Amino acid sequence: MSEKKENEDLHYDTYLRLDSFLECQIPQSLKLGGQLVHDEHLFITTHQAFELWFKQILVEIDSVREMFHHEFEVVESKMLYIVRRLGRVAAIFKLIIEQFHILETMTPIDYMDFRYYLKPASGFQSLQFRCLENKLGVVEDLRRYKDAYKDEFIDEKSKTILAESINSPSLADLVEKWLENIPVLNDHGFDILQSYKNAFLKWTKDTILDPAMNERDAKRKEKMMTEYNKQADIIDVMFEDVDKKTEHRRMSSKALTGALMISLYREEPRFNQPFQMLTLLKEVDSLMAKWRDTHVSMVHRMIGQKPGVGYCSSGYLYLRSTCSDNYAIFPDLINMPTYLMPRVYYPQLPETLKQKLAFAHNSQT
Repeated sequence: MSEKKENEDLHYDTYLRLDSFLECQIPQSLKLGGQLVHDEHLFITTHQAFELWFKQILVEIDSVREMFHHEFEVVESKMLYIVRRLGRVAAIFKLIIEQFHILETMTPIDYMDFRYYLKPASGFQSLQFRCLENKLGVVEDLRRYKDAYKDEFIDEKSKTILAESINSPSLADLVEKWLENIPVLNDHGFDILQSYKNAFLKWTKDTILDPAMNERDAKRKEKMMTEYNKQADIIDVMFEDVDKKTEHRRMSSKALTGALMISLYREEPRFNQPFQMLTLLKEVDSLMAKWRDTHVSMVHRMIGQKPGVGYCSSGYLYLRSTCSDNYAIFPDLINMPTYLMPRVYYPQLPETLKQKLAFAHNSQT
């Protein structure tokens, strides 16, 4: 067998294409105004870095989405990959949140010195960020300017890329389908949802209802009974089969039951990595929300309530609206603690089911 031929022409510079990459920072203040505004270079570099990291996040999310397109057992066997790649996405979000601190070394006056030259370009036009939102699972009908943002992408290539991100199953869609098909949910020897409801009601009875019955203070008793009724309604309201694509409810009852079972019995071997996955999905969602919040705070500091530089949006006011629950990806998972109770009340799993959960597929490393 012949030895692999070395690429004698490959050099650090050529591998990274630094000859062209490092010439991509072209200040408009110098090009159009004839005089370089020093901080524009920082502005360009920071936003190019954002776009590079958005690209890497898309690479990771696309690979995870591809794994979820397979049968349950295949996904389970790839769970280690999924956990590692979602962990990487979370790490990247933490990094790009910190990038704002570098940009904030620029003062509002520094920015105003070159902002005029940027028109009509706007961060609103970031194709990669729109694809990232869509592929993670931002609900199209809950967006503000849900049609206007599409109009910013007029060339055929961009329109095709954006349409694919809208029309293909999002990570949220795929995770929901996977949770609905956890094999143990179909085990007729154990009704997890009914067992859980009974346990939850016993817990609320022991900790709220019974103490309320013994409470002599009428006002306090009334508050305790209100709380008891509220807790008793939680399970029926959240797990009934209602229209799921709303601001407060995204997942189906069956998917929520699957997520609940993984959360309650995460110490069972077969649920170890799925629980890590659900935890990372929540972390990615929270970090994306933190990225938005940090972004809007910086924009407010830099331009106040001026409109966006390209007049694509109202600037700060638009960005503030994207920090709402409408833009959350996995609100049902983040709300999961609403349904938790002390371990002592957890329904006991049948021994046959525990044996099934003790089995886990061997994952590649």
